[in-house]
Amino acid sequence: HEQCFNDRGLCTQLTSKAWSEADGRFTNIIDVAGNTGMWTEFLSNDMVAVSHSYGLEGEPHPTARGVLIHLQTYDRLNRIVRQQLLGTNGVECAYDESGWSRIENRYYENGVTKRTDIYAPPGCGGIWGATNVHHVVTTFDMQGNVLSQSYLGTNGLAVADNVNVHCVRFQYGMIAGKRCQTSEWYLNERDLEVANANGVARLDNTYDSNGVL
Repeated sequence: HEQCFNDRGLCTQLTSKAWSEADGRFTNIIDVAGNTGMWTEFLSNDMVAVSHSYGLEGEPHPTARGVLIHLQTYDRLNRIVRQQLLGTNGVECAYDESGWSRIENRYYENGVTKRTDIYAPPGCGGIWGATNVHHVVTTFDMQGNVLSQSYLGTNGLAVADNVNVHCVRFQYGMIAGKRCQTSEWYLNERDLEVANANGVARLDNTYDSNGVL
């Protein structure tokens, strides 16, 4: 790879190259990602604003997954509030096998993430291989512990993953001065416990007096 940096030492361009016997030098190639490289624009505070995928001649060229542009948006405290992946037609497209095309974050006043929304684009295979799931909502407590994870379809309504789980919830308790996860349970559309892919419907943790599981 060949890298270019700006005057602040930030990598602005990454190019894939290989030795060419015919040319007697390293030349641009299309690599396993499906493009030649990425070039990046930064904000005045050195935060990444947008990354562009390009081809052999520096022309706009999407990755093998169709991603041409990766946008990042921040709040006034420089926390990422949105990441978005766009293809050649400006439509969201999935980054990789995980299926996401957009991630949005909300925060508590103490800076800890309060909620994360992960979206998959229409027509893709769903998030994390769950074909029905195109929107995952994860909530957190003020210490950053996951409270719940819910699965939604393209219409915003609750759906099940591949094993009929609609939501996962977590519970915590103070043990030996530490906040520890005490329970984790999987729920169906009626809010009743249902087995996950491993056959587990509920997991309860027990700790000793020192807070060791």
